Amino acid sequence: YLLMLYDNWDHRMEGAVMYLAARVNRPVIVYNKGWCGRMVANYKNGLIAPDNRSDFYDFIKQVPRSDSVEYQHLLKGMHDFKIAHSGATALNAFLKVLQD
Repeated sequence: YLLMLYDNWDHRMEGAVMYLAARVNRPVIVYNKGWCGRMVANYKNGLIAPDNRSDFYDFIKQVPRSDSVEYQHLLKGMHDFKIAHSGATALNAFLKVLQD
């Protein structure tokens, strides 16, 4: 997992870590904020952590291990995110707009 849990940080800056996670094929753990929270909700490529410390301890105990089926689903979500945000996908979308 790549953790993206920044205190006193602009949550918009976490996007770079999402792309790094896609490159190394690892799910992320994020707060439910901004673009990264939306990407995890949409692609199921990570987990959304609670904002408070007491719930976080319970959350971290439940994180799927790398040998679990649940973890494999997170990796599939990361693969889907990577494909959707690849250069080829962006180029095809751009060309489609030009042709319409």
